[in-house]
Amino acid sequence: MAARRVVAPGTHSGAMTATVRQVQVTFDCAEPERVARFWCEVLGYVVPPPPTGFDSWDAFDSALPRSTAARRSRA
Repeated sequence: MAARRVVAPGTHSGAMTATVRQVQVTFDCAEPERVARFWCEVLGYVVPPPPTGFDSWDAFDSALPRSTAARRSRA
């Protein structure tokens, strides 16, 4: 008896194809800085220094127009 080749549905050669799905999740929290530090540690992310001319990211945020700074604090 000859062996039968099983072909996966939706493929022509029987080769399996991977489906990649990108997902973005947003968390609302009372302490965003604390959550950000946690995820930086977990993912090995290093926060870049503030832009030239600013001593801190808070100073940079304070220099932004009010509507932009408000959007950034909610992000």
